[in-house]
Amino acid sequence: MKTAILYLRVSTDEQALSGYSLKVQQEMLTNYCKLHDVSITKIFTEDHSAKTFKRPEWNKLLLYLQKQKADLLLFTKWDRFSRNTGDAYQMLGNLKRIGIIPQAVEQPLNLNVPENKLVLALYLAVPEIENDRRSLNTQMGIRRAKKDGHWAGKAPIGYKNKIYEDGKKYIALEEPYASAIKWAFNELSLGISSMAEVHRKAFKLGLTCSINNFHSLVRNQIYCGRIRVREIEGEQELNVKGLHEPLITEKLFSKVQKALKGDIKPKRIAIATPEDLPLRGFLKCPFCHRKLTGSASKGRRTHVAYYHCKSPCKVRFNANRVNQDFIEELKLFRIAKRDQAKFSQDMIDAYDDVRRTLTYMQKECMDELHTLDDQIISTRELLLAGKIEPSDFKNLKIEYSNKVYTINQRLTALKQEIKAKIDIQPLIISTIKTLCNLPHLYQNATIEDKRYLVETIFCGELMYDSDGYRTTNLNTIAAITYLKNKELQRHKKGGKS
Repeated sequence: MKTAILYLRVSTDEQALSGYSLKVQQEMLTNYCKLHDVSITKIFTEDHSAKTFKRPEWNKLLLYLQKQKADLLLFTKWDRFSRNTGDAYQMLGNLKRIGIIPQAVEQPLNLNVPENKLVLALYLAVPEIENDRRSLNTQMGIRRAKKDGHWAGKAPIGYKNKIYEDGKKYIALEEPYASAIKWAFNELSLGISSMAEVHRKAFKLGLTCSINNFHSLVRNQIYCGRIRVREIEGEQELNVKGLHEPLITEKLFSKVQKALKGDIKPKRIAIATPEDLPLRGFLKCPFCHRKLTGSASKGRRTHVAYYHCKSPCKVRFNANRVNQDFIEELKLFRIAKRDQAKFSQDMIDAYDDVRRTLTYMQKECMDELHTLDDQIISTRELLLAGKIEPSDFKNLKIEYSNKVYTINQRLTALKQEIKAKIDIQPLIISTIKTLCNLPHLYQNATIEDKRYLVETIFCGELMYDSDGYRTTNLNTIAAITYLKNKELQRHKKGGKS
């Protein structure tokens, strides 16, 4: 008795077509084996295109043939075997060398007969021609759509695919990606921050893509409303205006491309490097409150960097002095060695006070609930005694239920906070060590880390004038530390006086 391996294949775009399903193929091949007294050793089912032989199940089939011998390899039609004439003939030679005969049960051929090879060529060529025609029609359809301003295919990040009521497809802006991408283009156009820094900040704003994809994204014309139609044989490359809503202007896109290429105009030769102006974009003008920019002016021997406001405001500060004053400002967070024990104990006491306050608030909530329970009991007694109307009781009960719900919500939150008690002393010791080294850490940090530190401690905003910095916009923890440190310094000076 001969043995056979059954190979069933259906590609994704064929699954809905009649006569192509795996079930129909298996039934046909099984009946063939019964009719011709052939034993089935293995069945391989494929859900992959036949354009090449790089198919998961076909690779498993070849590995199986190295270990297990079989006489026949059966499939329904030759287009189930391959849709690539050149690859098919090469694979037929390989199968012949290992002693297995491939056969299509609906298109049987004896390949030992020379004339049958002509028929085989026809069977293999027709599916390949169908594939090539379908692929060409798809490409031309996509090209035609792009020429008309329609984006064809999956929407790029920042957009999403949508369908009008009449069935026509289009792409629309998708948040938060769109806002993050728009911010990234604006930031890159300034030429201040590096690509990595802009990507890191955009990621925090919701742009979840890798740095490699980000490099491609900021060079994609789709965001300024243009669609690229690639060159094909007989037609030149086109750049058409899309029908979708642009995310940025073409002017901004062009500006970003120049910044990415490193094209620098002659008038920008005097502009200082980001390392000279780490606080650019964080400083606010003391008069008009706009963000200060930065550049360098030519002196007698070299260029001097300045932080300055835009016209017509004439505010300007020497960048070196501003940077040095900022380091002095960071020193205000340092806690003297003699005060560290006192500072630590004050922080622990403050934390304990907060914990006690939470417990007190929890008790207050419980007391409120007991009071409300007493009130509703008294109201129910008045109802039973006929001293109040049922409608009044119903309204009072609704009000009672709302109050109880609100108090229970607050009580749940308080319980969670009370439960989340931590050992704060190691954290305070670590914080004191960091604060004492803060100026040194800042001076030795990269430009990205310097700017990140300013964002963290000063919430990204600094006010500077001729008298120095004004500490008006610290984050909550930094503000507490700053005020406590000044308080300790006053006590120290008071002791001397």
